[in-house]
Amino acid sequence: MLITSCARPSRSSICWNAPSTRRCYSLPNNSRALLAPAGLMQRKFQEFMDLKQGGRNVLQYSEAFNHLARYATEYVNTEDKKRYAFLRGMNATLKERLTWQTTGTYNDLVNAAIVQEGAMRQVEEEDRKRKAPASASAAL
Repeated sequence: MLITSCARPSRSSICWNAPSTRRCYSLPNNSRALLAPAGLMQRKFQEFMDLKQGGRNVLQYSEAFNHLARYATEYVNTEDKKRYAFLRGMNATLKERLTWQTTGTYNDLVNAAIVQEGAMRQVEEEDRKRKAPASASAAL
């Protein structure tokens, strides 16, 4: 059984090539409820609500956010809500630097966060290099 895309693909279609015919079936709109137990849905929703960037980089945080956002669709069903929810869990320093990003898409915010994180790491590295020779000469 080979799964392929339908002639008119949609998020709620499953298609495959059978030996002689091509078959597509539509899944009901509440298919997630049919595929996952309610307890799992509640646990994943709570994980989404508690999600923080913590020690992760922006890319790792955005991957976790996107995975768990599927269980909290009412909190991410618009670009504004999705950007707000993403910012809510970010580290304070990065969040402060991105609060100016009030327009655009969620992807624009993630891209800006990745760029800003890279700039912050570069500054930290330069500071570390600048302080290292001073502390090495002081030890002698």
